[in-house]
Amino acid sequence: MKKRYPIGIAALMLAIGLVLLGCSDDNSSSGPGTKTYSGEDGDTTYELKITGDDYVLTITDSEGTKKTNSGTVISDSSGTIGLQPEAGKTIVITTESGGIGGIEVGDGGSISVKDEDGNPAAPVAPPAEITPVTPPAVGGNSAPKTLVITGITSAQASQGQSGINIGIFQRGTTPEQAMSMIGYVAGAESEDVTLSGSTLTVSLWTPSGSGYTEWTGSGNYDIYLILGSIYSGSAYRRQNVSFTSASTTVTATSFSPLN
Repeated sequence: MKKRYPIGIAALMLAIGLVLLGCSDDNSSSGPGTKTYSGEDGDTTYELKITGDDYVLTITDSEGTKKTNSGTVISDSSGTIGLQPEAGKTIVITTESGGIGGIEVGDGGSISVKDEDGNPAAPVAPPAEITPVTPPAVGGNSAPKTLVITGITSAQASQGQSGINIGIFQRGTTPEQAMSMIGYVAGAESEDVTLSGSTLTVSLWTPSGSGYTEWTGSGNYDIYLILGSIYSGSAYRRQNVSFTSASTTVTATSFSPLN
């Protein structure tokens, strides 16, 4: 089941950016943890591994021979990842269902690669079609994920009437990175949130192709929460939350204010 691109994600980016204008972040983390995407083109596999702002794209052929392309992640938003190789043309990876759904090279070129000894090798043409390989869910739970935040104060509930935006990011994502949607995994806007008394219940969505689908991932992630207007609302962060069940509950008091 898919939905159109949620405007709340753009609002979340702006809100985090405005928060940064009024405060400094004391998180000294070097960046998000490692995340991996895979895809297959016949007997050839493609694996993209991102650690912080660095990446390695490994191409393995039918005989098990590996070639790699590495460099820097220059963008990561809405299911599209931009890569700047150490050598060669910019690469754009499209993610789908947790795997690689497409690979494009600037100006229709080929992927610059190195062999297993680190020496330059013949460039590899990007696949015309690639099938995403969906990673297994950590903890064995592949159900759509719901986030429940308890203990919302009356003031926070009142502020939330003007808007609620939530982003799930890779563990260790700083506000600066979140502002550029680096490490973004899933999210929700007001229409996906139910506020009942002191409890927020959130249905989480993740990029899939040109739209969004229910998020079924598992693991440990950071949560960014914006209550109220993106210009005058309150921003919060809760780090290292474990998503291993269909429903994950955290308390409002466990969030740290960012402004």
